[in-house]
Amino acid sequence: LHDELVDRLPGILGLLKELTTKRTGMEYLETVLSYLSRGSDRVDEEDLRRAVEDAFPLTGGKIMPTLAEKWIEQGVQQGMRQGMQQGIQQGMQQGMQQGMQQGMQAAREGVIEILEERFSTVTKSVLRTLKEINEPDVLKILYKKALRVGSVQEFRDAMDVVLQ
Repeated sequence: LHDELVDRLPGILGLLKELTTKRTGMEYLETVLSYLSRGSDRVDEEDLRRAVEDAFPLTGGKIMPTLAEKWIEQGVQQGMRQGMQQGIQQGMQQGMQQGMQQGMQAAREGVIEILEERFSTVTKSVLRTLKEINEPDVLKILYKKALRVGSVQEFRDAMDVVLQ
């Protein structure tokens, strides 16, 4: 029993802290019932309903449905917040991935434009190889190589070295 009390002490003190912010008896009751419903796997909704109806014979039957509706609404709102946060995170990740893809595509196109401008033509094998590269650092190196090499074949040789 001592170990169980020690384990539950932070929750009990948290409940007391929460109670200090309440103003009405109904708010106190709501806080305690909420704590009991979340904090124990031995007390279910039916046990709480019976206890409330016994303790508040005139209003107990009205209290529990009102509290249950409020808890459900809170759960729905919390679920919506979590869903929105997950959606935002997924959207950000997708946006970053899409941005990375677009950036790599732009880097590939930059390399091809340099080679075409300098040497008038680019071989299909070079184009295929560039399309397969999905590493921004490699594309950056190849961009610099495209500016400095003396021929498409020299670029092809440099590309083979970089990709090893």
